[in-house]
Amino acid sequence: MPADDGRTGWTQAAEHATGKPCKQNTIHDMIGLLKRNYLWRVESGYSDINLKKISASRTPPVDKMTKTVESRVTAGDAGAAIRVWVSPGDHGLFTLLWPGGLWAIEVGTLT
Repeated sequence: MPADDGRTGWTQAAEHATGKPCKQNTIHDMIGLLKRNYLWRVESGYSDINLKKISASRTPPVDKMTKTVESRVTAGDAGAAIRVWVSPGDHGLFTLLWPGGLWAIEVGTLT
């Protein structure tokens, strides 16, 4: 039986294989994906779960403060990385990411 640490429902079940609880943004992503998957299953006739139950489950908010000032990459660190890279693709990706302050995963969603 899990310890009473204030977490309930989805967040109580969201743990890594190590037994440590997942971060809030991981839980947000997991629940969002599960909800979309179950909505698709119901609409496609693969599940008969009640849509009200899916809609009633709340996705936790995104934690936007996941980095501290100390953990940010400095201009000196960036320059050192650029000097080490030899691939033009690496240079291109970095020059796209750095000015926009983007994560690597966000490059795939640019239109």
